Amino acid sequence: MGDGYFAPADNTFRLFVSLRFEATEADLQAWEKSFRQASVLLHKATNGQMRFGRVDVYNNRAGGDKADAYGSRLIGSANTNLIPGLGIVGGRMNLLAHVPWHPYTIIHEFGHYALGLYDEYEPVPAQCSGDPDQGVCIMEHGRQHGDRIDEEGNIVLGKVHQFCDAATHRIYGPATEQHINNDEACWETIQKLHPLVTIPPNTPAGPMPGPPEPLEWCLIPDESRFALLLNTSPPVGAMSRRAMRHAARYWLDYMAVTGEQLGIVILGRRPTAILPLGHEIEASLRERTNLILERGPDRGAVSATAAAAAGWEQMRRAGGRVATQCCLLVSAPQQADTPANELVDQLRDQGIRVHTLSLPEARETAGMRELAARTHGTHLQVGEARLPEMQVLNHLVQLSGEIRDGGTIVDMAALALPPGAAPPRSVPAAARPAEVALTPVQQPPDSDLLLERPKEACVVTPSGFTHRSWIERGARRATFVVTHPEDAHVRLVLKNPAGRTVRAAQRRVAIVNHDDSPTAFVSVLEPDEGPWTLEAYRRRSGGELPLKVFVFGENRRLQVALSVQVCGRRADFTATASYDLPLAGLVPPRVSVVPPDYAATGTWINVRSTILRQKDPRRRGVYTGCIEFPRPGEYLVEVALVNAGKARAVNLGRSRAAGQRIEVPRFRRLIRRQLYIE
Repeated sequence: MGDGYFAPADNTFRLFVSLRFEATEADLQAWEKSFRQASVLLHKATNGQMRFGRVDVYNNRAGGDKADAYGSRLIGSANTNLIPGLGIVGGRMNLLAHVPWHPYTIIHEFGHYALGLYDEYEPVPAQCSGDPDQGVCIMEHGRQHGDRIDEEGNIVLGKVHQFCDAATHRIYGPATEQHINNDEACWETIQKLHPLVTIPPNTPAGPMPGPPEPLEWCLIPDESRFALLLNTSPPVGAMSRRAMRHAARYWLDYMAVTGEQLGIVILGRRPTAILPLGHEIEASLRERTNLILERGPDRGAVSATAAAAAGWEQMRRAGGRVATQCCLLVSAPQQADTPANELVDQLRDQGIRVHTLSLPEARETAGMRELAARTHGTHLQVGEARLPEMQVLNHLVQLSGEIRDGGTIVDMAALALPPGAAPPRSVPAAARPAEVALTPVQQPPDSDLLLERPKEACVVTPSGFTHRSWIERGARRATFVVTHPEDAHVRLVLKNPAGRTVRAAQRRVAIVNHDDSPTAFVSVLEPDEGPWTLEAYRRRSGGELPLKVFVFGENRRLQVALSVQVCGRRADFTATASYDLPLAGLVPPRVSVVPPDYAATGTWINVRSTILRQKDPRRRGVYTGCIEFPRPGEYLVEVALVNAGKARAVNLGRSRAAGQRIEVPRFRRLIRRQLYIE
């Protein structure tokens, strides 16, 4: 979601911008100049009542999950995917190549995003005032009528610097989008969303306000999206060390394929080692981290939330945050404590989720659970009985897939391979290099695979299994992961929708399939649309082998999110699926709830599929609802967001050429949240 907000105390907007390319110094200067002038234009248009206060800018595709605006080098028309979108999960402005030279375009799109306004220029010519030269309304004109920056870098003031009010909002011919959707002038809509502002008198001929305070332009340095905070002051046993070894090996493989960076903060009596993971693993981890902070010996054990607070302070002292998305706190707390409100507020203000992981030696986990719940993270209590290393590993696999920019879970499955011999000889060796053409396939989509995940999507054979997942058109990357609880020599074979095997670590394919690691995964860049088939085989016979399958899809045009607010035994949900074109075929989200006693009873909580209802017909893809939980405990909630694509094309409305239609892909995304209900 965009993390921006309006601060009524000083009438300023805080915004986050993610540049979706590697911007040069000249590029950054152009974007900064355009936003500064856009703030001046907003100040004029609102008679001094609104401006930009601070803009945080992320370069080279960082910060995508928190961005209010994407800036790109694409050519086309700037747009806003949700009206209004400020503070709503998935809302975003898409600013294209011309924007650094047209501050006016920023405010026009900002009118959609933060002020709830629709276009006033449908159809051409402008219909709000009926006179393009009058300068009545920012929402009725193209960028040629507004403030711009010329080739020499000078600011050229345009004719248009106001929003229309009831007196100037007129309809000449067909109704405008603003009139159809809001049935009022722009200023009336603004006042409904921001009731503290007043409509300026004599718009647009009233006096112009003085210059605004300059905005604070903050370029966020290159950072990792994930920080690991290890609290080693409590005792850590052999079982936990083994679990962290598996996790460290997975993370090394993961970073090798994705290029992800990891920030590490170590707190404890002996911070010279991350954990006793072995010199080779530690050396490799240190090579692949962009920041390691170490704290000297403590006199005693540090509580979990005290470790989080100390780690947060060290991250900030290091000259910028270590994590732009989330932090993983690993600890074995020995005493109960409560996270300080100030710490939680700071983390939430920065948009950082804290995921907590309690090691088997932990005696008291209430503070860890509360810290995760209040920052919208998850908590994992690692037990001693059932393979703690795999609990840690599966948790990291899920988190790493979710925090990647635009990466979300397509499918998850738990399977068990029966005892069996090695696979037949016809199965190709994953390590053999060979070039495989990943050709597009034209075939009807498997709607059942999208909607209900039929049983035949996972088929177990005596020597392996097949698992099918639908990858939508336009995905930047698809990653298929299998985890297993022992060094069982699992071999993966991935087939594209045309049935051709992907074997080679070529430019578009990366395979990590080590015999000595309990993880194996295949990552494919720019995958073809359709059902991909993952086959897993064991290389040696043995007993039953439990496996978990994770499939992640990255699509920067597609954003899905789940926001949860827990109050007592009630949890309020907002689920969002947004695309940069209107969605068609979006079905009500499916909600599944696993109660605390599921392992003993095998009984799920029945939740109607209509638990999440569409919030507003004009805001497609935003669903809200609530769940009342019957008793305290830790629940697992899974929400499935599905665009079934019943209409293969979407009419883009009268702003486009008559009859122009663009297809929106079918997709399925899963979001899981652990909720701690008191």
